[in-house]
Amino acid sequence: AVVHKYERNVDVRAAVLTEPLATAMHAVRISGLRPGENCVIFGPGTIGLSTLVCAKYAGANPVIIVGTHRDAHRLDIGRKLGADYTIDISKVNSVVEVIRSLTRGRGADVVFESAGSSEAQKEALKSLKKGGTCVWIGLNGEKLLLAPDDIVFREITLKGSILSSHGYAPAVRIIQSKRFCLEELVAVEFPLSRVAEALNSGGVQPEKGIKAVVNPWR
Repeated sequence: AVVHKYERNVDVRAAVLTEPLATAMHAVRISGLRPGENCVIFGPGTIGLSTLVCAKYAGANPVIIVGTHRDAHRLDIGRKLGADYTIDISKVNSVVEVIRSLTRGRGADVVFESAGSSEAQKEALKSLKKGGTCVWIGLNGEKLLLAPDDIVFREITLKGSILSSHGYAPAVRIIQSKRFCLEELVAVEFPLSRVAEALNSGGVQPEKGIKAVVNPWR
């Protein structure tokens, strides 16, 4: 077990996001993202929104998050967390062209793929500027055929990222700063007596948050 100590005034609904924020912080760290660089995040799930928070914390500007028509509420949460732009791919002809327009024709400095779909992975690579970096966080278990020539000629860096213990300390600092309304991600809380129900919960309403959590103090 890994135990993280928080001040008493920290909302447990924010503290419960320590692990996804640590995962996201590690991804941001290995991406080499620098203050003032732009970044794009594919997939507004818990990890994607956590990556948005960590990118903003690292000084990225602008930060763009991409989802589908099913992610309307999640994209709204993204705006509350500080996303500069949100893109619903069902409403645009080409997400790559929209990203280029929002980045003054350059393309993305850094892209994080957290949707875990082959299509999102391909679009993430296409969205990069020449010499950009793409970090894959999402998993899908599929085999993906890459275009090596495209990667070579555009000098793209592709990295994979998984949770590292180095991400926990900055995650705790982000939560204790109360800079971001992380509580928005929590849709429903269950008491400890209903933990089985929480683990099998399909009751997260789309117009609310994302995560179902267990709160032993409820």
